[in-house]
Amino acid sequence: MSVGASNMIKLVHSLTDDDPAVREEACGGVTDWVSSFSRAEVRLLTTVMLTAATVETTASCRECQLHAVYELADTTFLDAEVVAPIRELDFESLGPSERDYVSYLWAELDVEGGNAGEQAD
Repeated sequence: MSVGASNMIKLVHSLTDDDPAVREEACGGVTDWVSSFSRAEVRLLTTVMLTAATVETTASCRECQLHAVYELADTTFLDAEVVAPIRELDFESLGPSERDYVSYLWAELDVEGGNAGEQAD
C-alpha cells in the first residue's frame, strides 16, 4: 500500500510547519493512516518526526510525534537505524508518556546502546 507522493509531501510539510497545532494535527493524520503507508513512507515519516522531536520546543507536539512513531512501529517497517535520532532526546526531560514511547522503541527495535534514560555519545 501507499498513500502516494502528493499526500506524503503534504504530510511532511505539515509535520515541519511552524505552527505547533498544524504539527500535532499532522501527527494525528499519520496515526490515522498507519496501515496505508508503504515501507518507504513509514521510514521517511519516522525520520522526519523523530528528527523534529529532537528539536521540538512544544511538549504536546513532541508527545504527538513520539506517539505517531510508536504507532508506526507496529508496521514492522522500522529498525534501529531509522529510530536512531531518539538517542539525541534528553530522556530525563521527557514526560511520562514520552518516556514510555522512547523506552518501547529502544526495547522493541533493539537500538544499539539503547538504554532508555542513558544518553548515547
